[in-house]
Amino acid sequence: MNVASLRQAICELADILAASGAGNKSQSLRAVAKLLEGHDEEAVEEYLAKLRRQLCESKPRRTPGSEINADAVARYVRRLQDAGSEKAEFDAILAELRKDEIVRKAEADAIAHGYTAGRRQWPTKHDALAAIETCFGARAFDAAKMRRV
Repeated sequence: MNVASLRQAICELADILAASGAGNKSQSLRAVAKLLEGHDEEAVEEYLAKLRRQLCESKPRRTPGSEINADAVARYVRRLQDAGSEKAEFDAILAELRKDEIVRKAEADAIAHGYTAGRRQWPTKHDALAAIETCFGARAFDAAKMRRV
């Protein structure tokens, strides 16, 4: 089977889906068919093999400075944990964390994960720092309850 036959079958399936009211699925198939344009004479197996080779050869792009500063992450996690349930100490560390220009979203995510032992990512840096604050509040509350017992 060549790519032209596959593209034609995909277009027919897209038409059927559009007629049945599945517009989003139809649009997705049309996008696939558009990607196949210009390769009509190639065999499907050869074309797919070529795509696989291109995927394997391509390397993920990294933007400059996209590496996480592991030292800063470890330092902040250790300091937050060492603060225990001391609010003043925790607040000082959190204020420093908010101002520290080294701490970007990736570092904030890693620090929050290390401190909360929860999820690995948050939508924003602010959300990651809020999770740290929430976790501290829960830990401080638990520590206060244990002192009363």
